[in-house]
Amino acid sequence: MSVVVGCTGCGKIKIVESDDDGKPRYSKCRCGQPRVLLLTAIENEERWLRGIGIEDWFAAPKTPRTRGECFDGPRPCPHLRCKHHLGVPGKMGCELDVSEAGAHTYEQIAAALGIDSENAAELVRVEIEQAYERTRKRFPGATRRELVAVLAALLAA
Repeated sequence: MSVVVGCTGCGKIKIVESDDDGKPRYSKCRCGQPRVLLLTAIENEERWLRGIGIEDWFAAPKTPRTRGECFDGPRPCPHLRCKHHLGVPGKMGCELDVSEAGAHTYEQIAAALGIDSENAAELVRVEIEQAYERTRKRFPGATRRELVAVLAALLAA
């Protein structure tokens, strides 16, 4: 597993392999100063999957704590570390902005994510199944019809 570490002396940022417990294998930089953990393996994997470079990740402004703090902010959204950010800086923004814009076709979803419409349809199907399962766990005694009604009400809200 890879983690991101930074040197306390020269300030260099580096991706290094970690032990099974998630600690970096190399605790000192070439300059002799200790390294500190900047991103855990999970955080680094998320950064990598979203296609965000290390420099962009650390240069991004502080992530707002609430939707109200970023509602009237600059667009496209510069908060790369936010869990609602959709990807590459300057090209895509916030999933909350997209959802507030209303319903979208598979073609629009595909264009926004850079995939084809068949993959967008599959992605939507999987998301709906996961939402259904979360709803089923939340209301264990409900019938299928009741669960679908609850899920539809949540999606409409």
